[in-house]
Amino acid sequence: MGVPQRPWAEVREGTVFGFILYGIVALGVAWPLGRLLNVISNEDVRAPEQISLQRPALAVLVSVLFTVVVAPVAEELFFRGVLFLALRDRYGFGVATAGSAVGFAFVHWVPGGTLANLMIVVASAAMGIGLAILYESRKDILAPLAAHAAFNLLGLAVLVRTAI
Repeated sequence: MGVPQRPWAEVREGTVFGFILYGIVALGVAWPLGRLLNVISNEDVRAPEQISLQRPALAVLVSVLFTVVVAPVAEELFFRGVLFLALRDRYGFGVATAGSAVGFAFVHWVPGGTLANLMIVVASAAMGIGLAILYESRKDILAPLAAHAAFNLLGLAVLVRTAI
């Protein structure tokens, strides 16, 4: 998985990448796909609620902890650190990127209607592709882990902002 020579530089680069990736995925993938699905289906297709802020404070705090720390660590260790590496070593970068992105996308499947799920799966696949590219270019797990945490943190901030 690689041990970074400069861990803080990897965290910084990963965090910046994660914020940029959020904009690309949200504005370049999820939003246009949502608009297209709205037109095709004649429905108001929205991403299903993944975290509720209408819960007790401790439940929200635990959800935030899982969203920003636990999920990025677990998912990056598996999808980039294990699956991507195994596929890359056997089949090359393209297959590894596609395979790890598809697995990553389907882990983010949220019950709530096929069109809403399609939007989540496609956006998560795009995120998975970005994280695989970052992992391959940085040669360690810390940068994509920081990017994933930053992506989720920004998504959480948007969720909180729209809920207010």
